[in-house]
Amino acid sequence: MAINANNLSSKEYFGVIRATSNDIKHADRDPHAMVSLEPQDVELLLWIATYDLGVLKSSSPESEIYQLWCIARHAAIFKHDEMGPVVAASCALFGDLAKASRLEALAAGRKELQNIRSLNDAVGPLTDTAPR
Repeated sequence: MAINANNLSSKEYFGVIRATSNDIKHADRDPHAMVSLEPQDVELLLWIATYDLGVLKSSSPESEIYQLWCIARHAAIFKHDEMGPVVAASCALFGDLAKASRLEALAAGRKELQNIRSLNDAVGPLTDTAPR
């Protein structure tokens, strides 16, 4: 999905995904090197991680809320035919987070996370989180 959305080859995609982990893994070669991560990069890498985890194992409500939040936050990146309905639903839930400050966006995510946790406390888990 990310490969197609960004017109990347598999090699380019995995190069981007693995760049930071390779820097960390090989820190013994240059212990003074710095890894600089922008908040947007961290948010999108975490989205990929939670998405991939959901493919391997049932997703938690928290990871699903995060994925929807991230899609609303970065709607322009996710807005293509395949994801259109999910982008629309995410933006309906969170509003236009692309124009929100980082603090406003985080507050919107925190609010929905608290809502889902309150609902879980009231009626029980909404998704099956048992291992497959």
